[in-house]
Amino acid sequence: MKYTILFILTLFIFISCKQEFASKEIEKSYNSVMHVHDEVMPELNTIHHLRKKLKPYKKSNEEVLNLMDNLEKADDGMMIWMREFDLDKSATESMQLDYLNDEQTKINKVSEDMKSSIANAQEFLNVIKEAQ
Repeated sequence: MKYTILFILTLFIFISCKQEFASKEIEKSYNSVMHVHDEVMPELNTIHHLRKKLKPYKKSNEEVLNLMDNLEKADDGMMIWMREFDLDKSATESMQLDYLNDEQTKINKVSEDMKSSIANAQEFLNVIKEAQ
């Protein structure tokens, strides 16, 4: 009985998560936005890990404070983007495409911010490691 209920719940979740789009163009745009999101989303773990590694150096180094601040801003950027992303499927196709184009620009910026803040923090930590 437990397995039947679990199976039904899993099936319901799978079906409810399936996206229905008014056109292939909207689906393509949506998938493009989600591709960038899915690519950088796992990097939130990297950001949290780097912030922990930088923490011991923050008291004595303005550069570390800037690196940590940039990591936090990148993290916040992703959280804000995810919270605000909401494709209105009742809108016209043109409005949906405009929305997705705007969201593509936003998520590309989030991706760029995350990747650059991670690279800068890792570079700093590599320099510290080499100096020791």
